[in-house]
Amino acid sequence: MSVKDNKSGPSRADEAGADRKEESPASPRLLILSSSPHQFAHQSVPKIMWSVVGALMPAAIMAVFYFGVRALWMILVCVLAALTTEALINRLRGVGLTIKDGSAVITGLLLALTLPPSFPYSGGVIGAVFAIAIGKQIFGGLGYNIFNPALLGRAFLQASFPVQMTTWTLPGTANFSTIDTITAATPLGQFKFEGILTRYQDLMLGNIGGCLGETSAVAIIIGGLYLIVRKYADWRIPVSFMGTVFVVG
Repeated sequence: MSVKDNKSGPSRADEAGADRKEESPASPRLLILSSSPHQFAHQSVPKIMWSVVGALMPAAIMAVFYFGVRALWMILVCVLAALTTEALINRLRGVGLTIKDGSAVITGLLLALTLPPSFPYSGGVIGAVFAIAIGKQIFGGLGYNIFNPALLGRAFLQASFPVQMTTWTLPGTANFSTIDTITAATPLGQFKFEGILTRYQDLMLGNIGGCLGETSAVAIIIGGLYLIVRKYADWRIPVSFMGTVFVVG
């Protein structure tokens, strides 16, 4: 009686199993879809946002220096209104609070710096609420908005309160004597309608009429240079803009 040696080679069952393994389709590869950014760096959104807040500080300080405590109150009112609106909408949407990332602070601060010194505080609140709710959160929050929230808020105020938005206060005249403020045209308006040239020193330092954050060119340049050095802003953008104004103007 002979015994078949199974060690002599693979059986037909083993060969069939091997054939099925070779014929089986490869394991499916997973394609992971995610939103930007796809290239990560050491910077974070809060760090960038608070750096931008720091870049706006020179303009804010000069606004308080020239236009007094009223400028400080306007900045605080707009920032607090923006933070409150952001927190309320976060709660309504059922998402985590985003007030610590600094984006709402930027919106309120930037909005305040684009307002005239004599603009009502209530108008600043309306503009901040509109900027956060309509300019930012309605699109899904930070990174999804298609407009700059602060400038959209200013555009809304410009359309709603055209007289108040074009009433300029001279620096150092708030609560002066028995009157509230002394109004005057901006340097551009004075040159256009009256042919009056403003001193370059006043234009550079900010001793002129205008919005809270636009009067001091030195403060704006300092903030811009800070953003360029930190590589948060591309130097080509302001250079091309100013170059175009120089050539065309």
